[in-house]
This record gives sequence, structure tokens and C-alpha cells, in this order.
Amino acid sequence: MGIVFLRAWPVRRSIFEASIKFDHHGLIRLRIVVLILSFAVAACSFLINHAHGQNAQLEQSVAAIMHRDQVPGVVYRVTQWSDQSGQGRVITEAAMGHRDNEATEPITVDDHFFIGSVSKLFVGDLFRKQLLRGEMKLEDTLQDYLPSYPGGDQITLAMLSNHTSGLNDLIAQKSFRWSVTLKPAKRWSLQELVSLSTMLPTDSRPGTTFRYSNVNTALLAHVLETNANQVFDYLMQTHLRDDLQLEHTGTGDLPEPHGHGYRHAKPNQWIGYGDQFTDVSFASPDWTGPAGNLFSTLDDLSNALPTIADRCGQVAASGIMPPSVLAHRNRRYGCQIEYRDDGACGHCGNVPGYSAAAWHYPAQKQTVVVLCNLSNAPNRSSPAETIADLLIRETIEH
Repeated sequence: MGIVFLRAWPVRRSIFEASIKFDHHGLIRLRIVVLILSFAVAACSFLINHAHGQNAQLEQSVAAIMHRDQVPGVVYRVTQWSDQSGQGRVITEAAMGHRDNEATEPITVDDHFFIGSVSKLFVGDLFRKQLLRGEMKLEDTLQDYLPSYPGGDQITLAMLSNHTSGLNDLIAQKSFRWSVTLKPAKRWSLQELVSLSTMLPTDSRPGTTFRYSNVNTALLAHVLETNANQVFDYLMQTHLRDDLQLEHTGTGDLPEPHGHGYRHAKPNQWIGYGDQFTDVSFASPDWTGPAGNLFSTLDDLSNALPTIADRCGQVAASGIMPPSVLAHRNRRYGCQIEYRDDGACGHCGNVPGYSAAAWHYPAQKQTVVVLCNLSNAPNRSSPAETIADLLIRETIEH
């Protein structure tokens, strides 16, 4: 079914402003009409291109979030996995909205999205493979692989995987942020990012404090390629294709089909946060390095999550899983994967233009994946994470 994108917020405001022109006797009745129209516009602004396991109330709730946060398009899926066959059964799935803000192309469940920090799940999975094989150890230091890295003798691989190295983030540095702003399409190499990270100030003594930083993931990726004596991009593509059997996940330009990417930013500062709705499709996520430069699809992420979670379980059972650390919002973080207090493991992420949320519930054998072509709402929140939280409340068996 084709869909219609209604610019609901100016319509609602103009109706209300018209109401103040009526006299006192007519005003109460008109206010009631305004409330009804406002609800109807919010609920109907995003008709559905595709739905499986239709749930009208759930779809209305998703549409309300899209209306509030000005999300052009979203795809989502909740999957139940079988113990016996390992096959997945779709509980609910939908594609809502458009690839572009002009509403010329409907978004589909086959669209590609940049997935931001959900990329860390795959770096962590590659690392856990090496741990299980005994090729690397958590107590190995950065100096063991990069002898010239400043302070590398004090930073272990466990610290890199848990974000407790004490290293700051490149994007927090004005000079790097300015470089990214001026050259949004630049392809940053891993070696370039690692070299720049050597000049970063430290926030805390290694091993003492959780500090989320893409530099940790970049360094872990560099360690992996040094250990294998192969370029990390090749290692990752081989892992994605041969081990996880993913056909639509990778790095580089976003393949077709895909939509435009949007962000709420400040005027002339597309990489920052603000309230100006901005098309940032011109921007590459390569400045994040392996921490955030992958693209993927609803199919690939849904299929990969159970395998990634299972490997986490294998590492934990072997006794070599690094201890998770308290991160934020009562969540814990360990080995490039986040743990919710409701039993899920996975990750959320966003890069300018796109947001993603991917969670797996091992006990229930259920998976939730959400992909949006908007990276942040006006209040800085991730639309994909907000919608994922809604899906979890409404569909996951607790």
C-alpha cells in the first residue's frame, strides 16, 4: 500500500490559532474538535507500507513517536526463535514512512541503513572468536600489539572491550570535529584514526572508570588486524560473509535500496545537535571507524543477533568473558556488547542520518530490531531506541 506523509505539526498549530478567533460560546466546542483532529493527524500521518502480524494499536503508537520526533521512515521486526529448528518466526514487522522527507518513495523492509554503534557488536563478536580460539587473551596489553602506543603497557584488551581504558573520544576534540564537518564525505582509514588517538588526553587511570569512546573499538580492531596480519576490513567482511552469512552488511557507500538520512542539527553544524531538521545524506560515517561505519538491513541484523548472543554465552561459560561494568541507565557493558536490566543483550547506535537498535533476549529467544533514517530527535534521543523500547514493552514476554 502506498503511504501519505502529512506534515502534522503545522496543520495542528494553524487549527489551534484559528480557534482563538471564535467567541466564548463557540470556543469550548472548537477546542474539542482540535483535540480530535490533533490525535487523528498524529495517528494517521504515517500509513503502513508493509506489515506482518498486524497490531493496529502498536502501529498507532509507533506513528505517534514518528510524528512527535519527525521521523521520515522506520522499519522494525520482532522475531521468535525456535529451540529445535533455529528458525525464526516473525511476531510483528512493519515498514512505515518514507525514504525522503518529500514523501516520494515509501521505505521498505529491504532498505539499507547505516547502523552506527551497533557495528560494535560485530567487532566484539570477531574479538570473542579469537578469545575462544585462544589466539588472544584479555590480559594482553595494547603494547603487546602496538609497542609504540603511549601508555599501552597499562591498557589491556579487556579495558578496550569494556570502555575502561581511560581514553577520550576523537569526536570530543574540536580539531577533529572541525575536520569531519569540513570534509563530510572523507574516508578515514583505521590507521589514520589510531594515529590521531595517540594525541588524545586521558580522562582517568586505565581500568578505573567507564568512558564510552569509539577509540576503544578502533584500537581493538587494529589489534585484531595486527594479530591476524590482515587488514581489518578484510577480516570483518570475511567474518560477516563466511561466519555470520550476512549478504547485506558491510562498509562503504550505502547500497540501494536506501533512503535519505536526516538529523536535527544546528544551522551550518550538521554534526552537532540542534532543532533544525537537516538532510545529511552527504555525510559518511567513516570518521567513527569500525565503531560505527557498518551498514545493514532488517534481515541481516535479525539473523545475526542470536549467533552473537550465543557466542557471548560460550565465552561466559568458558570463564574468559571480561567482567561487565556499570555503564548508564542501569545497563552494563562488556566486550563491546550492552546488557539491559531486563535480560537483553545488544546495542543501539546512530550516526548523522540514521539510528538503529538491536536487542536479543536469550531467555525468551526473541529479537527486536529497529532502523530509522533519522539519527536524533530534537531532544537528542535516538528514535530507533525509543521505538525499540515501545516494542519491548508491548511484545517481549517478561
